[in-house]
Amino acid sequence: MLQEAGWRVVALDARGHGRGLREAEPFRLTDCANDAGALLRHLDLGATVVVGYSMGGAIAQLLARDHPDLLTGAVFCATAAEFQTSVVMRAVWSGMALWQLYLRMAPQWAWEAWVQMLAQGDRQTAAWVVGELRRGAAWDIAEAGREIGRFDSREWIARLEVPAEVVLTTVDVLVPPARQRDLARRVGVNPVELRSDHLAPASTPRRFHRALFEALDRVGGAELGDAATRATARTGAAS
Repeated sequence: MLQEAGWRVVALDARGHGRGLREAEPFRLTDCANDAGALLRHLDLGATVVVGYSMGGAIAQLLARDHPDLLTGAVFCATAAEFQTSVVMRAVWSGMALWQLYLRMAPQWAWEAWVQMLAQGDRQTAAWVVGELRRGAAWDIAEAGREIGRFDSREWIARLEVPAEVVLTTVDVLVPPARQRDLARRVGVNPVELRSDHLAPASTPRRFHRALFEALDRVGGAELGDAATRATARTGAAS
């Protein structure tokens, strides 16, 4: 959808996730943000908006804080300024290592059946999603859970130097809407509200794309549309 609308999309896997780097050092969100910054400098894309979803939203916040010269805007989706006070999030992230272990042990047909429902009958997409889920490094996923529990941007998020917007998933049980609203309040914006759960890009893709396009326009997407080059660097959620 983004590419059809004229955006150049650069999607990278965070360390320990998918095809991301495998490092001996402990997983740190700041390292993920620096990786994204290094990639943007290497590609020399010009006008760039970073879009971060869930854990990727925390990485995008750090990228906007530490590398504002690389960005013309930022969109934070289904994410928050902190996750410490959410009992659900603490439970989810602390159990991610076991989740990854189960992914490796479960028969593929079981995962295909589950993902098939989300993919709405698209078997090729379902097979791809299952393969991507199995690529995660269990140790890094566990470290990611502990790291996101330590993340807290409340002291500095209001001082970002780049325009930012928030896409809020209103029936999200993993990142409660109240946490997402708090992030929007601290950024100083009215969030783009999306009636969907935490799996919005998969469960309600058209609805998610509409919300994302609105957020991109708010941070200057319409103006970027007249430029010779426009790019969206997307940092993904943990999976």
